[in-house]
Amino acid sequence: MEQKRVTVNYLITKDDLYQFALAAIKDRSDKAERWCCRLAGLLTVVFGLVGAVFLAAAAYQRVVYLLIVFAGLAVGLYYDTLHPYLMRKQVNAYVNGAKCCSELLFFYETEMQFALENYKAVIPYRMLYQVVETERLYIIKIGLDQIKYVPKRAVTPEDCAFINRCFKAQLKEKFKREGVR
Repeated sequence: MEQKRVTVNYLITKDDLYQFALAAIKDRSDKAERWCCRLAGLLTVVFGLVGAVFLAAAAYQRVVYLLIVFAGLAVGLYYDTLHPYLMRKQVNAYVNGAKCCSELLFFYETEMQFALENYKAVIPYRMLYQVVETERLYIIKIGLDQIKYVPKRAVTPEDCAFINRCFKAQLKEKFKREGVR
């Protein structure tokens, strides 16, 4: 009996790379790190405002305290505003200098197959390190340092449901869903 197969064929876009980069950074950094950064920024802003209002005697001291306020804002808002902006700039620079290629993947009930320009492999799901599903993509961690991603725009909702069933059945706790409704 032949297994059901889902074929995913797509061309990598700038938005795919950007979404992958953001998801990878979010996966690598923990929530405690983000909240510590926000708290440090808030405390720096409060210190700068208190200094500017109550401690500054001269105009240059007020300027120094206001610079401390701006530094606190930059630290506190880094992960929410500055970091995504910098990531988008890096992705744009990378895509403008690199060749985009087409990727072809096959998902079966017990394994997946990659058919790329320079890489072909058949990998059973149980051999995968981890799979993370986000709102826009699947991040497939083949090993600690080898990652593939599949944008959901290239997969129909029925095929997404099939892929999810396969990942849940085969990977169990190694399959995570983040930000998926």
